[in-house]
Order: sequence, then structure tokens, then C-alpha cells
Amino acid sequence: MDKFDEIRAELLAIARARVVDCIDYSEGGAELRPLAELPPDALAAISQIERGPGGCKVRFYDKLRAIELLLRLDGVAGAVEDNNLIDMLLEGMKEEGEWLDEDGVSIAE
Repeated sequence: MDKFDEIRAELLAIARARVVDCIDYSEGGAELRPLAELPPDALAAISQIERGPGGCKVRFYDKLRAIELLLRLDGVAGAVEDNNLIDMLLEGMKEEGEWLDEDGVSIAE
């Protein structure tokens, strides 16, 4: 596995991770499962764990950002831009009497 594949696998794990896989729910509340019991995707998605007097705070990497980066790595984002999807979306955003330049910035008629 080369570096590109390793990066893609890590981003894919972040994109697939589910918060509910990290928590044990009971009538008394919720607790973080032991790290040894967490699925690999969930472990990869955790960016920080803080323990304090009130319990445990878990922060995850940004799932949407991981998906965006995966799309770029796979060339999908470039294909979407080549098909002028962005231009079509910007065209639909125009209000009557208002136009957008090629960068999507509003300009007067």
C-alpha cells in the first residue's frame, strides 16, 4: 500500500465512522466505550478525547471534509466542475436584475 492508498483509507474510515459506535447507552446516561472495543473506523475518526470531572468529551474529525477530500482524490470533483454543474448552480442563484461574474461575485447590470 503506497502513501496515496494510506491517505485514502484514513479518509474513508473518517467518512464511514459513526458516533453511535463509540457510546454505550444506558438508563443512567451515556459513556464512551473502552477504546479496545471501538471499530477501526471509529478510532480513526477520533481527533481528541478529554476526560474531566463531568465525564468524557470526544471530538471527531470533520466527516464532510473527509468526503470532500475523497471526492477530490478520486477525481469526481474535477469531473463535476468540467460538467459546468457549478455554473448551473450559480445561474439558478441569480435574482432578477442581479448578475454574477465568473467568480460568483454579484455585479450590477
